[in-house]
Amino acid sequence: MKAHAKHLSHGWSTFQLFGLWTFLATAWATDCTTETGVCYEGSDLAITLDVNSVRQGCQEVGNAAACCSLCAEYWPQCISWQYIIEGTVENGYNGMAFYCCLKSTYRPSPLTAAYCSSGYFNPACTLTSACSFQVSGTTITDASTVAAETGSSCSDAAYTAETWPGISNPQNATSFTSPTATFDLGTASGGSVGDYLLCHGSSINAADFPDRVGTFTMKGPSSGQTFSCTLGVDCILTLAGFNQEAAPASYKVVITSGSCGTGLAAVSFSGSFENPRSVWDNENDNYYEMKIGTEADTTVTYSVCWAANPASLDDYIFQVGTFTMNGPTSGMSHACTMGKTCVITLTGVGFTQTQALLAAVGAQGICALLVDELVGSFGASFIHPTVAQASPYTQYSFGTALSAHNNVPGGGYRVCWASTPSQTPPLKTNSDYAIDAGLFTLNGPVQSNHQCTLTVSCQITLTGSGLSLGSHGLLLLAEGASCGSTASTADATGSSWTNPAAAAVDTFTFNIPTQGTPSSNYVICWAFQPSTQTDYSVYVGTFQLGGPNLLTGSSCIKGESCVITLTGIGFANTNKILVIDAGSSCGASATPATFSAQAELHEISNGL
Repeated sequence: MKAHAKHLSHGWSTFQLFGLWTFLATAWATDCTTETGVCYEGSDLAITLDVNSVRQGCQEVGNAAACCSLCAEYWPQCISWQYIIEGTVENGYNGMAFYCCLKSTYRPSPLTAAYCSSGYFNPACTLTSACSFQVSGTTITDASTVAAETGSSCSDAAYTAETWPGISNPQNATSFTSPTATFDLGTASGGSVGDYLLCHGSSINAADFPDRVGTFTMKGPSSGQTFSCTLGVDCILTLAGFNQEAAPASYKVVITSGSCGTGLAAVSFSGSFENPRSVWDNENDNYYEMKIGTEADTTVTYSVCWAANPASLDDYIFQVGTFTMNGPTSGMSHACTMGKTCVITLTGVGFTQTQALLAAVGAQGICALLVDELVGSFGASFIHPTVAQASPYTQYSFGTALSAHNNVPGGGYRVCWASTPSQTPPLKTNSDYAIDAGLFTLNGPVQSNHQCTLTVSCQITLTGSGLSLGSHGLLLLAEGASCGSTASTADATGSSWTNPAAAAVDTFTFNIPTQGTPSSNYVICWAFQPSTQTDYSVYVGTFQLGGPNLLTGSSCIKGESCVITLTGIGFANTNKILVIDAGSSCGASATPATFSAQAELHEISNGL
């Protein structure tokens, strides 16, 4: 059983210490505070304790605990006591070894001296526990009243009775069976902790309570404290307070988004976080290891509620203070668009410049299972993990995504956050990024190849994510060109031909190419809300322009079979050619050339 620090040198148990002072199961712990190495040298109580005693008001006893018990028999006449361990001529206590002397006042003339221990009565109560104690004494009556007061002395006319919600103070004896009175004060649901004057009066109606009979202690944590922890980090609450030591300690705390007391609901922070949580039963009894939380609404200020020995959540009636969980709040959604600088802004509190963020592939919960294969790959210009660069350290810039992981744009990603990354980004240890900071959507097109044919209206339809979020465009570049450059465009022209082409949703109309160089290696580039050619930085795929190469030097001889052979790509058996008069132009106004009756307009045969 743990004892108060002041008692450790004596090895007494609390029950051994108090003789006639009796504890109740959920009672005030009536205590006798002992000052080792201190002599109270004031006047002794004017009574004869033992006819064989060498001094009035004194009696030989076995130890300081017995001296405390002796004083209790004469309370409230005996207010404090002195236990003389070794009496000599030199110290003025000749022949008084192991003597107990009773004092009528509180700590009269204390003197530091190794040959003494002295003490006084010190009932103690713990916040949220029922306060009740019994005391026996020679002048106790059913009208006896005690008060816990602030001030310099009980006789001070300007005394103030300390107040605690749920406590009656002053309080007269609630029951009396001579020579024992019981004082039931109620249960403190709040208020200040510390030492107070313990004053005594003859009745509850007394104008004041002039006699100091000891010290009253209210034990427990102080109110008005503030606590914070961080997602992904072991959360420890150390509660400041007064005399929180108990043996054993059954204290608990619980964190709630509402009020303490009836109807309280404990908040879940996921992970291994324990809420409610028992105190770590050590010598201080103020240490609560809540463990690791992984998910929270970090925009909320929570209440920390405490109870000395709770049986249910309703028993946590004392609000110690407030609690915030640092880190990103749960339930966020983020989106970026290919080709644009990707900046993610987190909502929450307690961000620092060392924290980091990355994007992962998968559904909620994937951050806790992160492996290299699940870290998103969005192109070389998308760099992650990354850190926030400026206070309040909520904005994380990743650079520019130019493609989707495995060519799958959309909402199949999560943002994972690390409070204390073990490596400096972009280096990483996957297990550091266990905190889910929300859904991540990457908007943009699926990579795909497309083709059109000379003389036919050219349309390209893309699939992807977020294609209806605003104007976007496609640009067809020359063979071997890089998207985002000022390279030449694809060799295609026509009176209605448009390159680049814009779309509001997913279909881009380039109109009709009537001239150009057929190729299957043109490059398709995409941009969201482009303003210059270099904005088209997202590679979509290859573009094939089908049709014949420009024909030169072709001729036929009269009277012989006329065969014209074309080169090019993308031919089909539905293609045709038309020979027109010299000086005429291809198109609607073309004038077909006239030959002998045997000449015909032929379809291109298969294979041409």
